[in-house]
Amino acid sequence: KGKRILLFFFKVDCSYCLMQLANLNKIKEKMPEKLEIIVISESNRKRTEEFEKARNLTFPILIDDKDIFKSKYGGGVVPALYLINEEMEIRYRKAGFWSIDLNEKTIKEFLKSDKIQIKK
Repeated sequence: KGKRILLFFFKVDCSYCLMQLANLNKIKEKMPEKLEIIVISESNRKRTEEFEKARNLTFPILIDDKDIFKSKYGGGVVPALYLINEEMEIRYRKAGFWSIDLNEKTIKEFLKSDKIQIKK
């Protein structure tokens, strides 16, 4: 609470997820102080740890062993991205693949103002 958050759910065997993780790495490099990026794997612990060791990511990967994606966010398709404001309100949600340009534009808008159009 108190920070703007980009929350990302993925699976290690999802090719779209892997492309989005690379995009998130680039976004984190461009906006390191302004945005807290939380990445959560829907894959098992062993596969996730092997995956994380093989990548050069700028953020840690958590494992959803409590089914947070399903219970708190409704589950569904991965990759799934949520932008959450300081009051822990979801201001934007996107499932599936999207371009890095769209991500950056939406995220910059979100960081400037909490008045972005809420998409769910």
